[in-house]
Amino acid sequence: MRWQPECLVLSHPQDDEELQCFVSQYGNGHAQSVDVDSTSVLLRALVACRDNACLARMLPVFIWRARGEIFEDPKKLQAASAEKACALGFFLELTHRFGKLPEARGTIRALRRQISSVASPIVLFHSMNVPLLRDHAVRLTSPLARSWKLILGEPDVSFESYFKRAVKHAAF
Repeated sequence: MRWQPECLVLSHPQDDEELQCFVSQYGNGHAQSVDVDSTSVLLRALVACRDNACLARMLPVFIWRARGEIFEDPKKLQAASAEKACALGFFLELTHRFGKLPEARGTIRALRRQISSVASPIVLFHSMNVPLLRDHAVRLTSPLARSWKLILGEPDVSFESYFKRAVKHAAF
């Protein structure tokens, strides 16, 4: 008991640094959260990950760990704008592929219908939205990301390797 580390208590993240810490530590057994709406944290993280690819890699793990709270009220997720629905749907489906997330199926279907109004692909990471990098990003974008009208510049395996390391007990 004497050498056991003190549990980190996470509250609602105030800025992007706290948001990244919250998303990476949530549900890992060494941290606990108090009075936090995981769905609002997820939606904030979707916006913040456009400037932070590391945060984007953490999102499937966060979704997996917070799935109980996130899918308590799926209507909150389905209320996202069409552009945000592209990224949200991608990360939900990616998490479902990695960790079998059956509670996400209905939300994924609803988000697919919602993105029909998005005319041109969205470059997820702002840093990739320059002509030379954008062409490279298009080539690296997976079919799954393309189906969600995203240009990512990251293959799905970069998300999968992080997920497998972070969620060792997941059923693959």
